[in-house]
Amino acid sequence: MRLCWLVPLVGCAWLTTGCDAPRSRAYAVTLLDSNTIECLGHPQDLLADPDHLDEVAKDLKKEWKERHLTNPSVPIAKLLRVNELETRMQAWFDPTADHVTQHPASDAGVSDAGVAATPDGSDPQLPYRYDDPGVVYEGELRDGYVDGAYADQFNTDETDEEQGMDLCGLRTRARGTLTITTDGGALGRVRWVHVLYVASDYSACAGRVECVRDIGIEGLETN
Repeated sequence: MRLCWLVPLVGCAWLTTGCDAPRSRAYAVTLLDSNTIECLGHPQDLLADPDHLDEVAKDLKKEWKERHLTNPSVPIAKLLRVNELETRMQAWFDPTADHVTQHPASDAGVSDAGVAATPDGSDPQLPYRYDDPGVVYEGELRDGYVDGAYADQFNTDETDEEQGMDLCGLRTRARGTLTITTDGGALGRVRWVHVLYVASDYSACAGRVECVRDIGIEGLETN
């Protein structure tokens, strides 16, 4: 139990149960992206064409498979930072020397009805990558493992209202969960979901396609 807030700071050191002060950990890890991906269409309203959404999903999955047949995923070295606060945890990956931080447009993740965008985040018009330093996974502080979530959200209601379209509200263009065990090292995954919205004449969010993949994590604590 974290008891530091119950007693003065000076007296905290004398508690036999100990006081867990906020601390930072670092793990030297390798990330291995998946060579496969699962994409699924989700109609949002009656104007969405489920068959078209399925076709978009199939095209995205096919493109991913073809790309990785000729250029399979290889392990990438990264430094995973984990800040342990009083009751919360924050984790992110430090950028490598050749890393380019992406800044997605406010409407990133939106596609015209006949256009499919790649779900890997390599296009600057798409969401942040799972390992971009701007992606911070947050969750409850737990013993022996890290479990955090991230969501990249946007809102186009103002523009949609000006164009006389239905309002979509706050939308998620990408989300991820970071789950690793930390006893004796770091072992786990990032589960990353890229969301592509397919518009109709009346709605920017008539349907959506979600592409899901797992990125493996393995490494050791460095401090």
